[in-house]
Amino acid sequence: KIQSYENSKPEGAWILSGLLILGVIIIGIGIISLIAANWITIPDAVKLGVDFGLLITLAFATVKSWEPKDSSKHPLRFESFLLLFLIHCLASIGLISQIYHTGGKLYQALMLWSIITFLATLCARQIFVPFLWTAAFLFSFVFTCMESYTLSNFMQKDFKSIFMMTPLICASLTLLSKKIVGELGPTRAFR
Repeated sequence: KIQSYENSKPEGAWILSGLLILGVIIIGIGIISLIAANWITIPDAVKLGVDFGLLITLAFATVKSWEPKDSSKHPLRFESFLLLFLIHCLASIGLISQIYHTGGKLYQALMLWSIITFLATLCARQIFVPFLWTAAFLFSFVFTCMESYTLSNFMQKDFKSIFMMTPLICASLTLLSKKIVGELGPTRAFR
């Protein structure tokens, strides 16, 4: 049975797939290098237009790749598009910040990102996307608490107290998430 199974598989399929993936990566690096070399000369409107065009395309591809839960057709296609969409949302926040010189810190961008992508994260079926969202949210939440005017006297920029509070924050968010969304991704990730 093993011999017939191995004979039925096309030979060299992994080599062809590997070469195609390598080619796509090399072309992608070339495009990124070309854009980076001419970044200053590209008008801001073109940067934003291309960015929002890619964002809309990724959102459309994510919605189109959605399959019902009982379907086993391409189980990771939706998760891949969802992850690309979420990462591109964060990159868009960075691009807008760079174009309009808003400044800000990483934890502020991650907090905004975690707020605007929460509902999209609920659609994930695998644990990786909710876990990534949860890690970004907890990081931004802790640093937001540290920089908060009202909590700064309480925390006094003491990392030990913040790290000791993180399990309590996770437990509280697990209970809150379980009441709001049930046993979906964020609940499992907070747990």
